[in-house]
Amino acid sequence: MAENVTNELMYETLKAIRGDIARLAERFDRPDGEMRVMRGHVAAPVRADLNHGSDWSNLSLRVQRIERRLELTEGTV
Repeated sequence: MAENVTNELMYETLKAIRGDIARLAERFDRPDGEMRVMRGHVAAPVRADLNHGSDWSNLSLRVQRIERRLELTEGTV
């Protein structure tokens, strides 16, 4: 049996193996990309919530500054 093995046969076998590995790599990359998209969807509400918190903080600071200017606050802040 070993006498029937030629370089061409080995080359064709290695090419087939290379193609199989490429298809497997593509199948593994696809879920990774899908997971990145899902992480982005999950992170979006968190980012939005953080932005709203920042907006409220900014508004609170502006109101405090306006109250100080109009002398509407009691005592020193």
